[in-house]
Amino acid sequence: TEVCGRVVSLPRQFVENSRFVLQLSDDCAEKTQVAAGRLLEVRWYAEAGKVLPGIKAGQLWRLPVKFKAVRGLANPGSPWREANALVDGIVAVATVRTDKAAALLTDTPSLRQQLADRFAACCQHYAAYPLWLALTIGDRPFSDELWLGVQHAGMAHLLSISGMHIALLFGLCLLTKPLWARLALPEPWRSATLWAFALLIAWGYAALAGFA
Repeated sequence: TEVCGRVVSLPRQFVENSRFVLQLSDDCAEKTQVAAGRLLEVRWYAEAGKVLPGIKAGQLWRLPVKFKAVRGLANPGSPWREANALVDGIVAVATVRTDKAAALLTDTPSLRQQLADRFAACCQHYAAYPLWLALTIGDRPFSDELWLGVQHAGMAHLLSISGMHIALLFGLCLLTKPLWARLALPEPWRSATLWAFALLIAWGYAALAGFA
């Protein structure tokens, strides 16, 4: 079938395939979509001798796809894909068909995608580039070797943006209280403004990480 939706994750771009999460939308559908708002895990494989288009978060696509259920292997140490998909809100896996044309309807990269592109332009040649992405926008383009090294070093939990990171940033904002004392604001407005500022920064950081 054909689906219409917006790319809501930072795509995993490889030479032969691309993987991303698509949120189904009514914006370009001829009739009401029963599954509008639901998420699909999309895999797009390149045809022999052809190059895949550059997928960006925020783009709106119409894609011919075939569906299959979310399934994972029950091997020891393998992730529980069905449970992970349920938590993430992903209802199915979709593979883009190559016998029909896909259409890019809106090419407006999201702010998160624009930041990722800027980071790649300036810092991709650094060895710590994947770690920088993990701690800023919540993306982890780790190779198997890097991820294994991070796990052996006991740092895996530090590179997954969590409540600890949000709370730490919130606390750092509260430490700026002496600076706010210089403002000509009476109490309790000064304290309320400080707390609102800290909450806004914490919320912005969570948004930058894709609320993952």
